[in-house]
Amino acid sequence: MRIQLYHWGLQCPHNLSAVDMVKELREEGHEVEKYDVAGNRELASSVNMFSPNLTVINGDLRWHGPLTGEFREAVSRGEIPRQDPYLVQISQRIVRETVIPLTDRVVTGSREVCGVSSDLPFFAKAGWVREIMDRYRLPHLGYLHYRDEKCLGGAEFVPSLEVPYRIPRGGDTAFVTCSFPSEGDADYKSFPLEKLEEALPGLGYSTLLIISSEEVVFPNGPLEWFLERGYRDKGVIHEEPGYARMHLLEKKL
Repeated sequence: MRIQLYHWGLQCPHNLSAVDMVKELREEGHEVEKYDVAGNRELASSVNMFSPNLTVINGDLRWHGPLTGEFREAVSRGEIPRQDPYLVQISQRIVRETVIPLTDRVVTGSREVCGVSSDLPFFAKAGWVREIMDRYRLPHLGYLHYRDEKCLGGAEFVPSLEVPYRIPRGGDTAFVTCSFPSEGDADYKSFPLEKLEEALPGLGYSTLLIISSEEVVFPNGPLEWFLERGYRDKGVIHEEPGYARMHLLEKKL
């Protein structure tokens, strides 16, 4: 089985987990190719990549989002895994607790909400966060939302000039890499995103972009949630048959 993994550096903790998984599959005899699209806009554009990682199997199946244990087991058996759309309904009950700046020092705090069992991918991501902060002289890359010592969600951004996806870029344009998922009984996403929107003008940004699927979680869905919060739909940027229609959204700050 031929497996092609495309990933944007260590932007997402699931990226390192995916890299480790395909290494194991290579050892089992599968044909594995890994491509880091960080700084390679042409490659990311050529494969229509709009999420932190993308896995292509036998040149056909395109798997977005984390590689699961079920994915690995299916490939190990020589079966083509199936990805069912991950749908979520976000509550109208907005929760506003405490937000803290997202830096390399606190990034491991989102381990549970990201659904990653190991700290190692977050140690790797911490280095990525520090690199971006240093390169653009930024004090943080967004906010994490906490209740007591539990991370509830968050909103992460990078300068659009850093993004490998096929999007508009500019020195005054920021891009939301991840608007963390929320639970069905409460909205933990709104508050950190609100705080990010308030902070970005002070960091020199007047426009905020995000890519959102119409219904599924990856990337950043559902679309309607962002439209209700004043984001303007710039149109479909990519459609993945049987999985998702992804839109580019914009908000003037």
